[in-house]
Amino acid sequence: MTTRSAEGAAGSPLGRLSDAALAKAERYMRALRRAVLSYWYATIEDQQAALIEAANACVIVNLLDEAVFEPELGEPYKSLRGTSAGGRVVTGLELIRNCETHSPVVFDDLLVEKRCYSVPLHAGAQVMRSVWHWADYVALPPAYVELQGDASEAQKRARKEAQHGYRPGVQGRSVIETLFDAERFFADIDPRLAVPPGHSLEHSFAEVPQGESVVLHRPLEGFGGTVPLPDLATRWGERTTAAKPPADQYVKDLASSKNKDLPAGDKRIITHKVSDGSRVVGYSGDVEIAPGFLMNWVERSSQIGRDIRSGFLYAVQRGSDEVPVASNDNLVLSAEDDGGDLLGGMPEAEDSRGLGRLRALEEYPDHYLSMRKGL
Repeated sequence: MTTRSAEGAAGSPLGRLSDAALAKAERYMRALRRAVLSYWYATIEDQQAALIEAANACVIVNLLDEAVFEPELGEPYKSLRGTSAGGRVVTGLELIRNCETHSPVVFDDLLVEKRCYSVPLHAGAQVMRSVWHWADYVALPPAYVELQGDASEAQKRARKEAQHGYRPGVQGRSVIETLFDAERFFADIDPRLAVPPGHSLEHSFAEVPQGESVVLHRPLEGFGGTVPLPDLATRWGERTTAAKPPADQYVKDLASSKNKDLPAGDKRIITHKVSDGSRVVGYSGDVEIAPGFLMNWVERSSQIGRDIRSGFLYAVQRGSDEVPVASNDNLVLSAEDDGGDLLGGMPEAEDSRGLGRLRALEEYPDHYLSMRKGL
């Protein structure tokens, strides 16, 4: 086979896979697509079933990464993996692979339920499909991620690159989004791995009565091709193929639009400033998106200004009072109280609620939408 250059996931030319490496990559890319479909059906079972299938998919991602692409493409691949959004997802999923494979403990809350939808069955019956997101890094128990109680960063179950990949690229994101990101990362490096569409699935599953119960059977995965995930009460914001941008084109447009939909909730309370060096670039705080349910948010100052000018309320808490934040024509913010600007005395947000999270949200549009709209 004639060798030619292929464009990598971040636009950097990488060497094309050899025949032997391509054969293995094709097998395990198909395995990854099958694992994603298995995970999709497990979401109508329970948390443990979903976690089993998600962990199996992480093992396949790690196999493609460490047994195919890294030894075949070497340092250029490693550089791309460490600097691209998809590459950081691949290394972040390695953390899950290592912990699930080697940790002696079971971490039941690795998957966090964000939504639950009713999937209709026969004669009015129904099951529920959960939308699972990966747990935040800080929520992972020490025994799950560390080799010993006083482990240093170098003594954890995944190398530092994987820990750093998990924080921006995996934590808090939909499991489906991260698995599709990984699949697309590999296919973008060698486009021969991006298989053509297979057969559409007319029915999402078959119902086989057994006594008083119903057994659900999934269809084939497309006879070697790729199929959109079958509709299990699928919602507009959910990505159904790796070829689509994160969380559909709508989310990509939303993340870049200067006329975004207003955020979830009646108002946002600003509690911290977000600085990039000596410059304040945004603010973070909390919003009540359901009675008794607070969610942290972070936005750039200019977007907060646009929200305010569109009628949304941002405020600063001062004792029992709330001081509204104003925006001028240049989107400069202020919260005037007794002749002073309360925004000027805001404490700096820690990275997990500040600049680090802001940059991660801007890099992964689905993650931004989840924060913005309380999904």
